[in-house]
Amino acid sequence: MEIDRVAAAAAKRRALQGGYEDGGYHPKLRKTGPGLDSLRRAHKTLKRAISARYSSFREAFQSIDVDGSGTLRRAELRRFLTRMVKTIPDRVISGLIDYCDDDGDTKTLSMDEFVKLMSAEYLGSGGFDPNTAHAKGSSA
Repeated sequence: MEIDRVAAAAAKRRALQGGYEDGGYHPKLRKTGPGLDSLRRAHKTLKRAISARYSSFREAFQSIDVDGSGTLRRAELRRFLTRMVKTIPDRVISGLIDYCDDDGDTKTLSMDEFVKLMSAEYLGSGGFDPNTAHAKGSSA
């Protein structure tokens, strides 16, 4: 059986861009640096680490929100992740925040944004993606 390399490359590009059938891509993927595959791996790792330590995503949020502001800043999430999971690069953490931010502030995650992110089975097309018309995100 011969492999259609052109079709395989096109499928890989679609997957990295969110896999939308119309060929669209997530608008924030280009500026955040990491691709969707990296964000999906980080999401899975983060979800596993939080589920092992906390009884709920809300409890985890409150623990990570050191200053009690009601939002997670990049520095707070980075500090938590460095303690819990050292395998997620800093640029991927920033990419996750950018990707999941749906209120446009791009610097923080609210509790609702965090719970939606953690409750999602996966990111991207058909999964959690609050920033596009393609979104079929899970609810908290």
